[in-house]
Amino acid sequence: MPWAAVLTVPPICCGSTSSPKRATSSLMTPDEAQRILADSELVPCAEVSLTDARRLVEAFLGADVPALVHREACAKVGCTPKFQVLVRPEDGPRSAALLQQGWLETVRREGLVPEGATSPF
Repeated sequence: MPWAAVLTVPPICCGSTSSPKRATSSLMTPDEAQRILADSELVPCAEVSLTDARRLVEAFLGADVPALVHREACAKVGCTPKFQVLVRPEDGPRSAALLQQGWLETVRREGLVPEGATSPF
């Protein structure tokens, strides 16, 4: 993967931001994402289970980042299906920020950040 790898996907809380092109709806729909990504170069930002891939795509669409779920081909016998979340290269930094935000929220929720600390590092 070029820039992000995720083993487990924490819930991502992202406020929806309304796109100027869609004044009537604040969430990007899967159909809109497919139209936007139809002729675009795509890169994987995460390789996860199908459930987690769908959850990530939903969170990305809620943050106005077009994304799709793609099934990774497996050539090995008995290989577990893998699913990739695909985004445009220019959406990589936004996708990475959303993944990091979800991870940080999970770390805080689990109480792994000391009181008053701004970062778990």
